[in-house]
Amino acid sequence: MKPEPTSRSIRIAAIVAVISMVGCTSRYRLDLAVIESGEKHHVQVEQTQFARRTVLGDPASESQILPGGANCLIVTVGARKRSSTTQGKYEVLSYDEHLQYRLYLQLPAKLAVGTLPLTDHAFAQIMGRYELSKEEKLFAQSSGNVKIDSLSHNRAYLSIDGEFRNLPGQTVAIKGEFKVKIK
Repeated sequence: MKPEPTSRSIRIAAIVAVISMVGCTSRYRLDLAVIESGEKHHVQVEQTQFARRTVLGDPASESQILPGGANCLIVTVGARKRSSTTQGKYEVLSYDEHLQYRLYLQLPAKLAVGTLPLTDHAFAQIMGRYELSKEEKLFAQSSGNVKIDSLSHNRAYLSIDGEFRNLPGQTVAIKGEFKVKIK
């Protein structure tokens, strides 16, 4: 017995709907990672700040954002770093550090979908880690790019693939996608 054409159409429509839902959720799955000393940490965006008519200042100064003809974006990301200790024959996991990074990006005055270089338009900073000097916590030299994937009236979806270097020569790479409110 052959299935009726309407039940076949319903099956095809259901399969197409499932495939499109899976495709949409994976497209907007925001996954951001920081790679430090060869160790990859998946991080969560904790806070974003969008500052209109500002430019990046000197990363080492107190005024890292200055009035100007562009827009700046400050993204704070964080993750729990796990450490393990061995007690007898058991390995005990503990959360001993909240890794937190602040990323400063300078974007053009008129936002548009496209790719922008990070060189001279971005820097990163490690928050906390009070045992490190200021030079070790500030990653001012950058390479890579940031891509504005899409814009709506009050949100932007961005992708970043960048590497930042501090004065002692250590690097931090930031890769992934995130969204921000642009008001």
